[in-house]
Amino acid sequence: MPDIASVPGYVGFRVLTSNRFSRNYTNATGIGLLWITHYAKRRALELALQGEVITTGEKSELFGAIDRIFDIETGIHGRRYSTPDFTFMGLYLKYGVDLNFLFWGYRNPPTSVVLDDQGDTLEVKTIQTDGLFGIDADIGLGWSFVQTKRVKVSLELLVGGTVFWYKTFEAFKNDRFYPDGYIKTGIEVLFGNGDR
Repeated sequence: MPDIASVPGYVGFRVLTSNRFSRNYTNATGIGLLWITHYAKRRALELALQGEVITTGEKSELFGAIDRIFDIETGIHGRRYSTPDFTFMGLYLKYGVDLNFLFWGYRNPPTSVVLDDQGDTLEVKTIQTDGLFGIDADIGLGWSFVQTKRVKVSLELLVGGTVFWYKTFEAFKNDRFYPDGYIKTGIEVLFGNGDR
């Protein structure tokens, strides 16, 4: 096992935007934190944590019913470079999966009635916020137009899709967040130690 100090790594951030192919929301913008390491020749591993704000369109079933949708994602991606690791410019294939946590607030909060075994009301609960799990997979291309042992600056274009859990955090049936596709674009800036 290599000494952790000898493992090259970069940390940085990504700014992204996505166009979503969904009847209930249209696009998203966000920012993320990244850690990347080159673990083999022309190969790298990326761990990411990012947040996005998703907007609903006027034709959406959700328009007017909920406030903004927030999406927190954590994921793992691989990168396969077409050029040596630290050439000034480089192209790479990117692929991976993310776990999504969507959160939103209701404009007209619904109520939930909790009953005991005899059917008597124990509690009437007003649901102000709710959320949902999802998982997505994507693949795409990246262009590192600055790629040195200390700094990386890259542009990315990804295509992918998301599927969502069948129930919300408050146990409502998920009948509004359907599987969707997306195109994401982003720019990332990374700083670190590329020495082997």
